Amino acid sequence: MSIDPGVRVEFEGHYKLFCNGSILAIGEESQNIVFTTTDANVDGWLGIRYEDTPSSNETSKFEYCIIEKGKTNQFSVDTQGGAFFIKNFSKVEIRKSILRYNHAQSGAGAIYLENSNVIIEQNNIYDNTSVNGYSGIEARDSDDLSILENTFNNCTNGFYNSTANISNNTFDNSPIYGFVECDLFIEGNIFENINNDDNENVGGISFINSKGTIVNNIFRNNNVGLSNIRIDGYNNTAPLSYLINNLFYSNQSTYNAGVIRLKNNHSYLYNNTIVDNNTFAVYCEENSDPTIINSIIYGNSRDGQVLSIYLSHNESDPVIKYSDVQNGTNGIDSNGNPYTGEYLNNLDIEPLFANQNNSDYSLNSNSSLINAGDPTFNNTTIPYNDLAGNSRFIENIIDIGAYEAQLLNLNEYGEKGTISFYPNPVSDNIIFAKTINSISIYNLAGEKVFYSNERMKKFSVSHLSSGIYIMNVTTSQGQFTKKIIKM
Repeated sequence: MSIDPGVRVEFEGHYKLFCNGSILAIGEESQNIVFTTTDANVDGWLGIRYEDTPSSNETSKFEYCIIEKGKTNQFSVDTQGGAFFIKNFSKVEIRKSILRYNHAQSGAGAIYLENSNVIIEQNNIYDNTSVNGYSGIEARDSDDLSILENTFNNCTNGFYNSTANISNNTFDNSPIYGFVECDLFIEGNIFENINNDDNENVGGISFINSKGTIVNNIFRNNNVGLSNIRIDGYNNTAPLSYLINNLFYSNQSTYNAGVIRLKNNHSYLYNNTIVDNNTFAVYCEENSDPTIINSIIYGNSRDGQVLSIYLSHNESDPVIKYSDVQNGTNGIDSNGNPYTGEYLNNLDIEPLFANQNNSDYSLNSNSSLINAGDPTFNNTTIPYNDLAGNSRFIENIIDIGAYEAQLLNLNEYGEKGTISFYPNPVSDNIIFAKTINSISIYNLAGEKVFYSNERMKKFSVSHLSSGIYIMNVTTSQGQFTKKIIKM
């Protein structure tokens, strides 16, 4: 069945659109296809439903549609999925559409999936409700879901025994819950304005006996009962999750349960920036020994008290390395128990962000966290760009935090040879292996701070302030650009 752009499909009673074939509802940006009900029909309609639709059918596509006022109730056989109910069928694509004001008695208010691997992309999903389920998306026993570039508002989303790629979405007051052996890849999303101070709820992501890779996300302005990320396991059996290059700021926890709360879990936290929150950065409960490397934990406090890391039980002893932890080991509240975990090569210094007042938590050129990360890390350890989408490794060295300080966008020339010099880092003189014809020095803001066209083999940097600089030199073999660290 094909539906033309601009068509309005109205249901005058509590009827459903059951598809045993395929639907092509492809509207246009200026001519949406609308699935709705009449104003007089207070019971709504039963939504669009696929159940055991033959897999040989063509793919159903919904683009530039508005699906609204679908409603299931306790008196109907169909209680799940207000707008869409999709079971045992995967050939459905929902794109560039609006799903709003839908309601379910159970399951999901907007989209319920069971053993169905669909594409949900570039939609606006908001103000849907459910009595005994999730108001946005609920997926059970579904693998390889694609949930990309959507905007969720006032929607909870639940996953059971499912796998999904959840990337580049905005979750405005719309958390994610993963239960029972889920494996979710969550990248490039924004979780914000989640306001739920119940002591069992979170401000972003909750895993219970599930795992995920959580990369390059921003969590901000959430006011919740527990935490922004909650990872719980039973009897110390929770699978490991990876949290990499995430930024957490301006979040609150009513019960002071941390920005990241781990229970019976040993997940890995690499290159996260956790700053300016009104609760502990990391809260470890029962037997939790996370590995925290290359991360910034700074400026987290309540009532004037620094809140870096909390260990509620003696069994929790996280490994902390190459990180910037405010107050060092004194910032670890171990609830009266001794902290005996590895604490190696960490700093306790002001991170020096580029523009903290405007929520720019990249590092400025004078930050000592540049090139201060774990020297053993490489593209295999972290196969992702940084939070800004830039290369995570500059000259094979990683910074501390979610952002990598970038060199100037200057190409390196000299394919016929190389330029050798020492020492680097340097406090006084740079010695070149051969004579150079000219030298230019730039700071990381791109400003030229020195230039000379004198031929030389030794150059003094004593007049430069401490920090990272870009040195551009010319020789008889060409032009070369190198990074130097002035001590």
